Amino acid sequence: MSEKIYSKAEDYDESQPDYSQNQEKENSEACQLEASLEYSLKNINEEASGQLYGEYMLILPNCKKEFLVKYREIIKITGENYRIYITLAAGEELIISCLGYSYEDFLRILIKNRNELILQDMLMYESMIFLEMEAEFTQTNDFEKNVSSGECIVRLYETGLIVIPNSSNPFRIPYSLISNVNENNYRIIIETDIGECITLSKIGLALEGFKKTYTELTNKLDKRLQATIQDLFPNGNSSLLWKLSSLIRDGKSVEKEALDSLSKDLWPQMEDKLQFLGLNEEYNYLRVMGQENKISIGIKKGLMGSLTGEYIWFLIPIYSISKQLPGNILAMEAVSSEDKGRATYFFKIMERSEYNKLQSIEELHSKVDRFILMLNYSMLVINFRREPIYLSKEQLLKPQYIKYLYSIENQPALKLIRKHFIGRVIHSNSEQWRRDVDDIIQFNSSEASDTEIWKRKK
Repeated sequence: MSEKIYSKAEDYDESQPDYSQNQEKENSEACQLEASLEYSLKNINEEASGQLYGEYMLILPNCKKEFLVKYREIIKITGENYRIYITLAAGEELIISCLGYSYEDFLRILIKNRNELILQDMLMYESMIFLEMEAEFTQTNDFEKNVSSGECIVRLYETGLIVIPNSSNPFRIPYSLISNVNENNYRIIIETDIGECITLSKIGLALEGFKKTYTELTNKLDKRLQATIQDLFPNGNSSLLWKLSSLIRDGKSVEKEALDSLSKDLWPQMEDKLQFLGLNEEYNYLRVMGQENKISIGIKKGLMGSLTGEYIWFLIPIYSISKQLPGNILAMEAVSSEDKGRATYFFKIMERSEYNKLQSIEELHSKVDRFILMLNYSMLVINFRREPIYLSKEQLLKPQYIKYLYSIENQPALKLIRKHFIGRVIHSNSEQWRRDVDDIIQFNSSEASDTEIWKRKK
C-alpha cells in the first residue's frame, strides 16, 4: 500500500482556479491500457482487443466493427476467476476473459475510471480535492445491516469525505453528520449519526496528513457555521451559540423541540428566516397539520463561497394514531436564493401497512425521528439534488437522465428517498398549491399500495 499521494490543504488558495477538471479531461481522451481479450455479449464470443479511456471502454473485435461501452451505461462490475462480468443499463451482460497477466490492471483501471466518472453521477462531486491517500477500509452500517471492506482511495473534499473502493461503489460521508473520529493503533475510526462505522487502516505516512487536513476542513466549516448562527441569532450569548453549533451543523436540520430546550426565543427566529426567503405561507399552511414539536429546519451554505447563497429547508411530519386524521406523510421544502422554480416534496414516513398497525404515539414519535434523521442524511449525501428524486423510470431512460441510473441502483441514500417519495407539488400560484397539497395528503391516506406515486389532477 503506497503512502500519502498528495495534499492541497497547506497551499490551497480559494482565489485561484481549480485546474483538476482540465487535467481530468486530458486524461479521459488518452488510452490508458490496451490488452488482448475475449468477450461474450448477446451470444457472441470473439477474440478482440480492449482499450480503456477515461469515460469509456473500446472493444475492437478481430473480425467485426469496434464498439464502445460508456461507463455511465455500466450498472455493475464484478471480477471473479479471472473473468470480468459487466452488467449494462440495457440489462445485457458483457463478459471479458483471457486477459492473462493484464487481468488485474485491466480490472483495476476499469473500476477506477468508472468510479471517477460516477462520482459526479452519484451526486457526490466537489471540484477541489484537499487530500487523497490510499488505505484499506471496513464499513459497517446498522441501518443497511451490511459490511464491506477492501482497498480504497480516500479523499477529503470541502464538505465531506469520500471512500472509493477498488472493487465496489464509492460512498460519501458528510462532515456535518460525523459524530466521532478516533485514532487507534494507526487506524482512523469514523462514526456517524446513523450508526455507520468506517475504519481506515494501512494508511502509512499519510496518517498525520489526514488528521491535519480533516481538522482544518472541519474547523473551516465550524467557523462558517458560527458566522451563520450569529446572523440567525444576533442576540444570543456565547454559551448559547456554542451549544447551537452542535445542533445546526452544516446541512443538519434541527427540531423545534431541541431548540426550545435551549431557549424559547430561538425557533421564532428560525421561522423569520423562512419568511425572509418567501416560504412563510407554505410553512404556516402545513404547520397546523403537523406535529409542531417535530418540525425541523435546516440551513446549508453553498459550496462556492460568495458565488452561491444558502439552502434552507423545513421538514414537517404529519401523523397521529387517529385514523380519522391525515398521517404518515412528511413535507419537505428546500430552496436557495438561486432557485427559480420551487416545489414541495412529500414522502411517506413508513410502509402504509406498518403505519396502520401502530397504536402507541411514543413508538410513532420514535419512528418519525429515525426517518427524519435518515432523510436529512440522505439529502446531504446527494448534495441536495432533487431531480433524481422525482424522475420516473421512463424519464430515467432518456439520454439526458441516463447518468442517474447508476446512482439510483447503487446509492442507498437515493434509493431510500425514492422508495418513500410520494410526489411533489409545484408552485404555480397559492390557490393551486394548496389544492394540490390537500389532494396529495388525501391520496396518501387513502392509497393502500406503497408503490403508487401521486399524479396531479388536470
